Amino acid sequence: YNRAKLLPRLFKSLLDQTNFNFTWYIIDDGSTDNTSEVVNSFKTDAFKIVYIKKENGGKHTAINKAMEVINEELTFIVDSDDLLPNDAIETICSDYPTIENIDTICGLGYLKSELNNQVLGNNYSGNEIVDNFINERYNKNSFGDKAEVIKTKILKQYPFPVFENENFVSESTVWCDMALKYDMKFYNKTIYLAEYQPGGLSDGIKKTLFRNPKGAAEFYLKMTSKPFKLKYKIKYTITYILYSMAGKLKLSEQFKKANSKFLFILTFLPAYFMYLHRKRIYGK
Repeated sequence: YNRAKLLPRLFKSLLDQTNFNFTWYIIDDGSTDNTSEVVNSFKTDAFKIVYIKKENGGKHTAINKAMEVINEELTFIVDSDDLLPNDAIETICSDYPTIENIDTICGLGYLKSELNNQVLGNNYSGNEIVDNFINERYNKNSFGDKAEVIKTKILKQYPFPVFENENFVSESTVWCDMALKYDMKFYNKTIYLAEYQPGGLSDGIKKTLFRNPKGAAEFYLKMTSKPFKLKYKIKYTITYILYSMAGKLKLSEQFKKANSKFLFILTFLPAYFMYLHRKRIYGK
């Protein structure tokens, strides 16, 4: 959205790839700048570019739109303000055959790094390990933004939920859903270079979540489910209650939806005071 000035940098990183076995789908989420003109200026025979403009609805709705048209076997979501190292596509194409015909594996997990090559968060618990997203990312403490490459036919089965008057739902909402059925293969290799922009989704994430409380509550409710360790169930029950309150969900409905009624009662007061604190800061 409104990234006309940054898209050429991403385009150049795609032109520098050592493997061009990909299509670049640009989903314009209702930009009001000259994004369309910039995209029309991109000329290359190396790979195909597909440009689709939609009404503004948030990144998750842009991904849903992409799923309507993508036919390639794998989907790799890249934000418009970030870059790919020149061997990113080659790495994916090299690793994909190891999971291509394994129906229980939905995709590949890689690392993201800053432009100075400093890994965001930490490494996975091992290299070339097969596990589900919840166990590896949360129970094994593999924190920080990561880069996931998902089999398209599976991702199409898990559309992002859309809530009226909200424009943000965490990608992990869908990754956690997939983890209940599918594993991933994780590599301690960087295929993504991130540079967070002022005003971007990662800039002030708490404010973003508080302003999109229904989507946030849906996300944190999933993170209180059975596969998560107890410490996370406690932590995320608090945040589930917090965002349910921000989303004006009735207390009886909050309790009814909770995965653990005991933890809901146990954590209600701290969640309530945290909600009041966030409300003072972010309003609404």
